[in-house]
Amino acid sequence: MSRRTPAQTRELILDTALRLLHEQGPSAGVSHIRLSEAVGRAGLTTGAAYRLWNDQQAFHDELAVTAMRWRDAESTARTEQAIGPVMTAGAPWQEVIRRGSEANLQTFPDEMAFLTMLALRVSAYRQPKLVAASQHRHQEAMQAYGRLYTTVLTVYRRRMRAPFTLEHLCSAFAALAEGFQVQAACGEPHPRVHIEQSDPQTGAEWTLLAVAAEALLERMTEPQ
Repeated sequence: MSRRTPAQTRELILDTALRLLHEQGPSAGVSHIRLSEAVGRAGLTTGAAYRLWNDQQAFHDELAVTAMRWRDAESTARTEQAIGPVMTAGAPWQEVIRRGSEANLQTFPDEMAFLTMLALRVSAYRQPKLVAASQHRHQEAMQAYGRLYTTVLTVYRRRMRAPFTLEHLCSAFAALAEGFQVQAACGEPHPRVHIEQSDPQTGAEWTLLAVAAEALLERMTEPQ
């Protein structure tokens, strides 16, 4: 049997590793955050830390759950601040979508906390505690955005169009925003388009998130 070349060996190892990855799934860990570093940054002693966690693994397990539970309350606040004056001024609901989507865009690396949480959620399926934390975080976010969307629908006298529900609307909007966040993390600039508007109260510069959100709202809701 002829000996493998270095290139063939490299390919074999990578093929084998790829099969393992496909069998086991991806893993977004927090193991690069050392307990000793966190302790030093907090101005505490190592002894104090190890009275709380027996080892690095225990610390990492709790850190992952804590990161998963993080919710960007500021994102909701930014959106509310952006659309509040627009609704007060009586602008069309399309302008509310345009302004709200702009405010809701996550930027990388400025929004590293959001991206970290998202990566943990994607790879949580093998860890029951992370799965539970992910579900809890998702429900909190859906409730917050549900309250926001309910306000918009009430002001503009719109209702959910059967068979869609408010939960469907929140889930679809969240998927859009999170998908664009992944693109931003990969270095993709968010697409923007110029769309002339017949109503002078509606701006012409639109993010692609806003265009998609408008289409969702048009399809999933209707005038009362």
